[in-house]
Amino acid sequence: MLDLIKQAAQNVNASGNPVEVFEAVVLTPPPGLTIRLKGNSNLVIPKELIVVAELLTNHKRRVKISSTNISDEETLQGQGPHQHDLTSLILHEAELEFLNELAVGEKVTVIRYAGGQKYWICDRSVQY
Repeated sequence: MLDLIKQAAQNVNASGNPVEVFEAVVLTPPPGLTIRLKGNSNLVIPKELIVVAELLTNHKRRVKISSTNISDEETLQGQGPHQHDLTSLILHEAELEFLNELAVGEKVTVIRYAGGQKYWICDRSVQY
């Protein structure tokens, strides 16, 4: 197994196009996603060459939500304080929808696959 890993690494290096990490900016939002790599204002990467990490998309997840920290006094609009007998809450197989799609101007971290034919946007880039 170790020999196979070593051989794969040697093949990538011999190809002259090893995996590289770049900064990029989003030029066009999905679904017609395009990006431009930092330092190369002429090269626009089209959606056909881009793979996006799911966390950077609008997507849904099934979750279990539970809480035992339920306040015992609630106020509704137009009504005074009132009491509930609810002390805990469990939602089995609830669905969360994440609205996390990439937007124009956002900076992203991009990994170019060996061979240079695909680019993976793995996350947003934030610098403090």
